[in-house]
Amino acid sequence: MCGSANRSWLERIASIFTAEPQDISDLEDIIKRSIQRQLIDSDTKDMLQGVLDLSKVRAREITGATLTNGHH
Repeated sequence: MCGSANRSWLERIASIFTAEPQDISDLEDIIKRSIQRQLIDSDTKDMLQGVLDLSKVRAREITGATLTNGHH
């Protein structure tokens, strides 16, 4: 949720008019709204959230490896 909070008001307004998510936080919001609107069930939500969580872990591993190897 930090991604949405850190965006400027202009970015948030612009995102309303775009059809595609801009970051993982946007995807999480879409998943949340989809479950509320009963477009997906809880098993599907859990699976999608697991994929997003895995991508976050993977990104941290890559970033950590880059920093450990002295690259910026």
